[in-house]
Amino acid sequence: MDEPGQTHAAAKWWRGLSGAWRANVGLYCLATVALVALVAQIVTGGGRPAQRVEVASRAPITTAPSPRPQIPTTTPPTTVAGPPTTDAPTASAPPGPAAPNTPPAPAPLTVGPSVPENPTTSPPVCRNSTKPDCGPFYWDPAPAPNQPLNVNVTPSPSNPAPNDVVTFTVKVTDADHRVTNNCAQANFGDGVVQSLPCTHAQCFDAHGPWDPPPQTDGDATFTFRHQYGQGTFAPTFTFHTDFDLPCPSPYGSAGSGQTTVRVSGP
Repeated sequence: MDEPGQTHAAAKWWRGLSGAWRANVGLYCLATVALVALVAQIVTGGGRPAQRVEVASRAPITTAPSPRPQIPTTTPPTTVAGPPTTDAPTASAPPGPAAPNTPPAPAPLTVGPSVPENPTTSPPVCRNSTKPDCGPFYWDPAPAPNQPLNVNVTPSPSNPAPNDVVTFTVKVTDADHRVTNNCAQANFGDGVVQSLPCTHAQCFDAHGPWDPPPQTDGDATFTFRHQYGQGTFAPTFTFHTDFDLPCPSPYGSAGSGQTTVRVSGP
């Protein structure tokens, strides 16, 4: 086909396109022209001579590995359950007058007991002591003279018949010591002996001087009963205050009392 025919065919084809296709073909043509112009400019350098760029450096370039980013660690806050608190306003007191600048009082001086230059061991306290270092025991001052223990016996009846019950009333006195029936003994004179429980007091181990105990007036009455056959008998009753406390005692004594019983009859 010759050139006029090609032009006529192209014109016919163009007129046969819709308006939308014509707009698209126009846009494609403009894009093609712009792309060709851009390629030509890049190839020719834009009509300007190429420039050489040099980078000068006095120190060698050292490539160091970039530090690894640190991931921050976040600790969740600790929540403590408790009653809600309310911030109440605090009332501040008005400033008062300044305290006077008073120097502190000096501390009192403490004076202790004097200490001898050559201390020695003090002797033991030997008054009313049980320490053997205090030496032999003795009374200080000397006690009053010891009073005797008196035992007075009264039988009833005094002339009984055989197998009668005879009652003995025994009165015991001590002017400077109390009287008990401790270690008392009744010997009825016919071979029968009655001994009461006897408890010897445990004397403490006394040493050195001791204060004598006070004197105590002792007075007690005891009763014994016994039956006799025919005959004459001499019953004897013995008592002790020397076995009682306090021990040792300067006033303890022992004493006996005796009487006669005559038993007669058929």
